[in-house]
Amino acid sequence: MDKIQVDYNELEKVVDDWIPNLLNKEIPRYSFIFHCNCAYVDAAIETGCFFSSSESSERYLVFALNYLTHLAYKYLQEEEVFLYEVDDSIYEYTYRLLMEAYTYAELCDIFPKVHNRKASFSKEGDLIIVNEEELCRESMQQYEYYLLRKPLHYILQYGCGRTAKTELTKRQMAIFELYKSYWSENIWNDDFEPYSAMEGGGIRDYLMITAAKRYLFLYDADFMVRKLRWTQLLICFSSVGASQIRTMIPTDNDEFYQQAIEDCIYKPLGKGDYPKASLADAPIIRTKDGCMFINPFILLFNNSVDTQFLNYLRRHDNERFLQIKDKIKERCIPEVELWLDRRIKGLNKVSNFELKIPGTKNKREFDLLVCDSIGNALYIEFKHFYLPESYSEKCNLDRELIKAQKKMKDQLYAIKENSEDVKCLLKSDCRISQIDGIIVSYLYTGTDVDISEEYPIISLLTVKEAINIATGIKEIYDFCQKSEKKYAGVPLVKKNVIREYAKIKFKITKRVFDPVFEKKANKVIYEHVVKSIDAGVALKRVRYKELSLNDIVNEDNDLWKS
Repeated sequence: MDKIQVDYNELEKVVDDWIPNLLNKEIPRYSFIFHCNCAYVDAAIETGCFFSSSESSERYLVFALNYLTHLAYKYLQEEEVFLYEVDDSIYEYTYRLLMEAYTYAELCDIFPKVHNRKASFSKEGDLIIVNEEELCRESMQQYEYYLLRKPLHYILQYGCGRTAKTELTKRQMAIFELYKSYWSENIWNDDFEPYSAMEGGGIRDYLMITAAKRYLFLYDADFMVRKLRWTQLLICFSSVGASQIRTMIPTDNDEFYQQAIEDCIYKPLGKGDYPKASLADAPIIRTKDGCMFINPFILLFNNSVDTQFLNYLRRHDNERFLQIKDKIKERCIPEVELWLDRRIKGLNKVSNFELKIPGTKNKREFDLLVCDSIGNALYIEFKHFYLPESYSEKCNLDRELIKAQKKMKDQLYAIKENSEDVKCLLKSDCRISQIDGIIVSYLYTGTDVDISEEYPIISLLTVKEAINIATGIKEIYDFCQKSEKKYAGVPLVKKNVIREYAKIKFKITKRVFDPVFEKKANKVIYEHVVKSIDAGVALKRVRYKELSLNDIVNEDNDLWKS
């Protein structure tokens, strides 16, 4: 059967208009949002999407709730008095709408690719066929997300089982501490400007502690999920209860407290139907009469509290975001220097310096240069990027990473050409004879960015693993280079699915982990987690940076082939 090309602009309009046209504008705003959250809790348990190996299922469900919340603020009238009551007909309606929005989230990943000529639509009979290019680092990006999320999944579930006979309040704090210590990042108390972590972190920590209690309700023991309903899981405050949150936060500054809690309250952004704000960053829904409700799954199956805060600022207060982001990036450098000092002796290092670019009058900033006693050098460029949630956000970060790749050659040339200045900066008499460069991106290492033969882009976690096994600078570079190529080869298999949306059937090709690889990788991660967390009577705190998971994919004898 011949394939017919499809006008994607016309198709996109039909897709974008579908759910707004289905919206029942007679339902009060907060009642609608509350019912959507009830449906979300039930859907998350029924589908088991939270902490899945694939980022997409979890991310799509969060987007669906976020999208419906945005539409509610745009189209629905807010009620004067909100009641925590569930209407069965509204619940069934919002559940169906949430599933429609889940499919819309899948399509929202495709249309930007079409606009960027990375995908196209064709028609075959009654099917719209989605044809997508395979992007350079798609398997690597999925794998790095998996390495970030799956260990936490096992840590919390194992923690539930290990504390099963402990008193509830102690269990609650244990789960909270496991969660918080895992996500521990380089953010300090005064970064929550103008308030401190006492206010900002205090509120978000309080919410996380309440979410941890719901998590304990959900898990009877490790890896045994109870089929609970929303009534036992949603975090709900009356207007009186909401005002009493203030008594839980240990600060004397009421003004800072008010600003900190405002930073946790969802506020819609954007004039169109597409949501610009995110519940993942500001999870509290506040009604007109002062009630507040929060979805515990949005809190638990999320980024770290620190990253949530940074993402909120990125969307709502870019000036504060840029200040804090730069501070955190600068802190990554001394952290890597400390790892180097512990592992390899006799290195000379210089960070945050400027050099003249040969052939120009311009100077350029450099991040970290490391040199040994025989002239081997490694230059490290740091990028502190957030985890992107949409294809458009990925494109923006990919452009920055491509720019860093192109810039690296000039930077290494400048270091070699300014050899006398560099010797002074390093406080060394040794001239650099061999120099390599790597780009360290804190969490996100690109999706549509070429695998460079010379300048690997790797995560901070990979750098730490490289340093831990290296005896010299060259070994660090070689490990990073091999890791990039190795992770780019993690096996994905194609799976065709049919999605019906706006009375149109779409055939979409999904790329998921090879099941044999995934099963073996899950086993390795679980064993690592148990070994790291179990300290006999107590549970040890585990940071994601401390888990050494490089042996999941073996360079010489790949795990999925063994």
